[in-house]
Amino acid sequence: MGLLRKVENGNGSTDYNPWLTPEVFGKSGKGTVNLLGTMRAGNSQFGESIILDVKANGSMFSWTVKYASGNHSRLHKRFGNSEKKWKGPVKVEVKEYMGKEYVAVV
Repeated sequence: MGLLRKVENGNGSTDYNPWLTPEVFGKSGKGTVNLLGTMRAGNSQFGESIILDVKANGSMFSWTVKYASGNHSRLHKRFGNSEKKWKGPVKVEVKEYMGKEYVAVV
């Protein structure tokens, strides 16, 4: 048996959508993301996080939100402790931190 396998999910990638990046919001740097209510645990070299499924500008994205971030604090304040309640529109804008742009909850 070889190393290649039949594609199981139809698109040859992971279960994640493309990552939400500042470029999605164009020159205005502002917009709305719609939280879809699904999330997964994330853990990278930058720390523990949750990965949220969102829709922005008509496309699906995965958005990483670190637990130790202002984004998580603002989302938690708005939606609370229940994962099921993390649904709906959220206003965002592109901000800069340490020379790098990111998507921030406003």
